[in-house]
Amino acid sequence: MHKTLLWFLSLLCCHAGIIPQPLDTKLREGHYSLKPGSFVYLPTGTEQTLLSVLKDSDIDLKMAPADASCAVQMLDEKSLPDNYPIPSGEGYIIRVTAEVINIHAATDAGKFYGLQSLVQLISSAEKSPDGTIQVPCQDIVDQPRFAWRGYMLDVSRHFTTTENIKRQLDAMARYKLNRFHWHLTDSPAWRIEIKKYPELTRIGARGTETDRRKDTPAQFYTQEQIKEIVAYAKARHIIVIPEIDMPGHADAAVRSYPQHDGGGYEKWPHFTFNPAKPETLTFLDDILTEVAALFPDAGVIHFGGDEVHFGWQQWPKLPEVQALMKQENLKDLAAVET
Repeated sequence: MHKTLLWFLSLLCCHAGIIPQPLDTKLREGHYSLKPGSFVYLPTGTEQTLLSVLKDSDIDLKMAPADASCAVQMLDEKSLPDNYPIPSGEGYIIRVTAEVINIHAATDAGKFYGLQSLVQLISSAEKSPDGTIQVPCQDIVDQPRFAWRGYMLDVSRHFTTTENIKRQLDAMARYKLNRFHWHLTDSPAWRIEIKKYPELTRIGARGTETDRRKDTPAQFYTQEQIKEIVAYAKARHIIVIPEIDMPGHADAAVRSYPQHDGGGYEKWPHFTFNPAKPETLTFLDDILTEVAALFPDAGVIHFGGDEVHFGWQQWPKLPEVQALMKQENLKDLAAVET
């Protein structure tokens, strides 16, 4: 029992404070004494992003002048000893010796994540009364287990400010998440400015999940604010994935442009877009064209695509749907949806 407990505690110590848990950690004897105001070397071109990581922590490190002796060094993978694995992609290696702390990475993302882990490691280490932090000597080898590490925020139901979104992006970066799924439209409200269709935000941006009065203020993100968030995320190695819900959850858009209504049910009478009206397809194509331009690195626009059956009861009554089913030999409404 005692051996099992000691083994478990040793595992906790090996990965103290680093989330998610690194792939491999090897502790060695000794500590590095990190004094307040110590210098850190950061590669040219990455200083501002990496300094933002330090700024968000309570660790007192300063950018090193050219001739300074550094406590923490950010180095490339070529400076590793021969017997070490070479980190690739988003991977990194942290080497803590009694003389120096080195972070080795081949890419900017690896350097960023390595520094995030070091900040967590230092924050959990023992601190003396004079502010010196005793960082245990160790080697940490880390690489993401998953390429897509996502977080979804629903601002249609619960609108929030751009400053709050930035704080959430900072938290994502701290824990090495790299996909921000931004749920921008749904039944309660439409939250993204589309210049070709201003009614989407003049009318559709009014309301929340719990307050659907027409006199509530319109709350949405301008295209400039969208660009600002995308750039802020990119600096933290996060790709923003926009979601424009369709063909269901379309109430906010249909309230704004009723000619595209495909019907719904009692709670949400305008739940769907009309799936067979050429003008509606043009409307959606125009929207997606503007959205795609705002998210150049996303590679995809999420459509949601869920719960369409809540609103398709009225589709068989629409002449456009009747004509489409006959023309394409579609057997049921599920075929119309797809």
